[in-house]
Amino acid sequence: MNLVSMPYLSVYLPQTCVSVEEVAGDIRASGYPFPDEDITYLREIHHFDQVTIERKLRLEEMIEQACAPLFERLEQTGNRVDKVIYAHTSQVYRHDQNMFRALQHRFHLENVKFSSISQQNCASIHIALRVAQNLFAADEKTEGIIIVTADKAFHPLMRRIPDSLLGDSAGACYLKRGDGPHKILFTYNMADGVTYEGTDSHPDDIEWFNTTYYFAIRQCITRTLRKASLKLSDLKLIVGSNANRSTWIKVSELLNCPVDLFYLSTIPQVGHLYCTDIIYNIQQAVTEERLKPGDLYLTVTVGLGGTYGCSIHEY
Repeated sequence: MNLVSMPYLSVYLPQTCVSVEEVAGDIRASGYPFPDEDITYLREIHHFDQVTIERKLRLEEMIEQACAPLFERLEQTGNRVDKVIYAHTSQVYRHDQNMFRALQHRFHLENVKFSSISQQNCASIHIALRVAQNLFAADEKTEGIIIVTADKAFHPLMRRIPDSLLGDSAGACYLKRGDGPHKILFTYNMADGVTYEGTDSHPDDIEWFNTTYYFAIRQCITRTLRKASLKLSDLKLIVGSNANRSTWIKVSELLNCPVDLFYLSTIPQVGHLYCTDIIYNIQQAVTEERLKPGDLYLTVTVGLGGTYGCSIHEY
């Protein structure tokens, strides 16, 4: 097995946060409904208080803010970057814009290969992890890969999907061949194509997804553990996306484990950060000493459209 570790992480979050009520006001002002009972539901059931909003920087500049500290550190340590994978949720295609132009010039990355992954929505981060592991396995000359995650709502309506509120964010993590912190021991992905059109899917299909995705998350977690020859009791923590708190409460019930096994601290503070949730939450879990060297933990994401991803890590 090709051992891959993730020693360096970096996140950029906007300084501005707005309340659920302000998000609702912006959506209403743009001509779309946002009932008062939905505000109560998002606060009391899903535990959202506020979300991050970037009012000044372009997405390209947010990416630079997240990546620059990482590249500066890699220059100091002498670690090489062979490839960059950009994982994002928003289905926005910028054919005439290079989101990494400033970074390429600033850090002389003209020979680094860039690629993009977005087809699995908020679970795209785990596809990126799996692709990176496969790239290391396929080419022994590959020494380092950076995964970048970044999304910014270009319309107020993009700040809300069913049962979740989304915050602007950008993140980056450096993967290197060999031993180190946050080793990636195993990655697994699942897809259920019932709602492959996302929010444009038939309402009956979306209702089915909202009713059953908890069971799919459980299945993804249990299959990952089984394939990695581990048990739930081996895990110190489950680091999930910030889709909402109620999702992880229900999943904990289905797994018959305490909800404290899930890292949920940042949901009220920043909202759902698209694909950046996992990178940010790992950082915060380490800062809060919820993770210590040697701990095994599992990361898990779910994307609208019926996509799921899991990885087993060792800090």
